Amino acid sequence: MESLAEIFLVLLSLALVLYVLIDYLRGRTELVSIRNVAIGGFVLFQTLSAALWLIDDKYQLRYFLLDPGATGMKFAVACTIFAVVALAVYRTGLIAKPIAALVPKPNVVPADATMLLTAVVLTFSAAVFRFAVFIPYVAVLASMLGTAVAGASAGLAGWLIGRNLRSPIIWALAGAIILANLGIAISGTFGRRTIISIGLGVAFGLYYSRLRYESPKRTVSLLLIATIPLIMFVAAYTSVRGGDNRRANAIDVARNVVSAGNFKKGLEDVDGQGTGGVSMWLMEFFGPDGQREPETLRAFQYFILFPAPRAIFPFKPEPLSLDIPFYANLEGVNLGGLTIGPGIIGHSFADGGWIVLIFYASFGGFLLRFGDEIIRRSPHAPFVVLPLGSMLGEIMGVPRGESSAMLFQFVFGTVSCYVYITFVAKGLEYFGYAQKGDADVAGMGAAGWEDEDDPDDDPYAEFSDYGSEYDEDYDANYEDRYDDGYGESDEPAA
Repeated sequence: MESLAEIFLVLLSLALVLYVLIDYLRGRTELVSIRNVAIGGFVLFQTLSAALWLIDDKYQLRYFLLDPGATGMKFAVACTIFAVVALAVYRTGLIAKPIAALVPKPNVVPADATMLLTAVVLTFSAAVFRFAVFIPYVAVLASMLGTAVAGASAGLAGWLIGRNLRSPIIWALAGAIILANLGIAISGTFGRRTIISIGLGVAFGLYYSRLRYESPKRTVSLLLIATIPLIMFVAAYTSVRGGDNRRANAIDVARNVVSAGNFKKGLEDVDGQGTGGVSMWLMEFFGPDGQREPETLRAFQYFILFPAPRAIFPFKPEPLSLDIPFYANLEGVNLGGLTIGPGIIGHSFADGGWIVLIFYASFGGFLLRFGDEIIRRSPHAPFVVLPLGSMLGEIMGVPRGESSAMLFQFVFGTVSCYVYITFVAKGLEYFGYAQKGDADVAGMGAAGWEDEDDPDDDPYAEFSDYGSEYDEDYDANYEDRYDDGYGESDEPAA
């Protein structure tokens, strides 16, 4: 049965990747979306991680499984149910769509010079939020906002590169902005999620300013090329993080990565840090036949109460990731400061089992659709798209855990960044530095275009004219490839 579980999990991983590609090629969803980042994290930290854990018999080490075959199959079924429920809730969008329609949209269209100036202003704002707020409790939230603003600023740089792919001056200026925001985001931190947030913010800018209009083959190829530097840096950083690098500034981190970074060693972490194995162990540890009874909705409670001071809210639960080292009786580690990612499936079974699994999957599907729905309604507006793509490192990390903490950081960082940039956009519009455009696709054609053959109908044409730079395979009838972006057509059935 153990071999069957391994095959099941590998096939499920491949099925999820194919699902993303097929959805994109059929025009149901965008290739770059919040949902797809979450799927990537789920595959890396749950399905593929568990498969590799079982294949290498790692369950015989720290997190011993009493019945790896049965538990592996139970885990595979749980992953399948979680994915199916989350994707079904996402596809229907029953609650997310009407709520997203109420969100104000700063649909202003800045010129390149204005975008460049805005990116610089956001970079300085990110530094202030990260390092110049000292009010207790508020400083923690301000730091999250600073990281999100840094991601959005890097996204603006990516948007500029997409608009001016052949301009070395833009490449140089945008590159400086990206590096500055990367330094701001990683200074004084330990995890890799901030690096991924900056990198994926740039990817969002590139995709929504240019790559979404290319042929699918070219889009996929260019995105793969664009992510190579991010993968290399994260791998090198992984090999040197820890020790003195836990609270190092950006310059020290860069120096250590260049001098001691080992790309190959960093890539060895491809098993998702063994999170799948920890999740399977938690499935055995909690429940009627385990050593401990579940604590109902513990992770959800921690998500809601995350910013609340424990001195005021003493009933605030402890994160599961802090307790796992004690539950597992780990030796040779600092039990007081070690955190172990439970994985979203592990969280579900520690919090109540199958019913909680379905609740968490439904809640996740709603949040992912809500964010992507806002983007779908204004895919051409950078001040709408980029705040929502500013904290994607947290979304990728949610399947690993501590899921509640990462989800709160994503929600708070994204919402506060969206509000902040909305005020920035209103200021630009008020002073005449950007014109207002309507990117809402409600009642329009496939991708928000009424008539792509008539540039006068496109309020963004002035800022999106690439001329002969487009690939010959570019599909001029973009709406024939995309419906409303999410699998349901706005047009009545024939």
